[in-house]
Amino acid sequence: MTRADLTTATVADLFPDADGQRFAVLLDQGRVGLVDTDLTGRLVRVNAAFAAMLGRTPAQLLGLWLPDQLLHPGDRTPRGDLLAPLLSGQVTVVDTSRSYTHADGSAIHTRITIAVLRDPDGRPAQLTTAVVDVTRQVQAKHDLEVSTTSRSSTLRCSRRRPAPGPSWTTPRTHSSGLPPTAPCRTGTPPRSACWAGPHRRRSAATSPS
Repeated sequence: MTRADLTTATVADLFPDADGQRFAVLLDQGRVGLVDTDLTGRLVRVNAAFAAMLGRTPAQLLGLWLPDQLLHPGDRTPRGDLLAPLLSGQVTVVDTSRSYTHADGSAIHTRITIAVLRDPDGRPAQLTTAVVDVTRQVQAKHDLEVSTTSRSSTLRCSRRRPAPGPSWTTPRTHSSGLPPTAPCRTGTPPRSACWAGPHRRRSAATSPS
């Protein structure tokens, strides 16, 4: 089978026996998204599960170039460093995360596993990817982080808030006739508050005229 044959081959072609047919049904009707691309990223085969993740049909996806047309704009950073060991044969699979664009424009967060399909000479012919939708888990984690941050902020504010005390009243006039430097409160004032008490009167009486 040549590289061109691999590009258009279906699972049933690769596994023509009864077990292969069952395998084909599992891949085509399973809940895990499956994507085959050529080495440039052009989609040559997708299953119904992957198409449904993106709100489309398989026919609408075939021929699209995955990096520019399906990856979410916020997740288009080149990842050649991940694929190089895979293509060279240093590793057999690569596990990572990717975000795709749904038909409505929203981000679909996924965990993916990438492997290489090779021709009879052992050269890379295609990339095959299994895709699991983890959007709900990512959103739940985000909501939890936001809630935790909000609670922490509320606790910090409540700790800094002063305990209820005497209400503020109209500032009194200092016994010396000078305007007060701080408003007064009813009840026993703090040192920083202006209060026309005995200590103020003594200070006024001893000050030189």
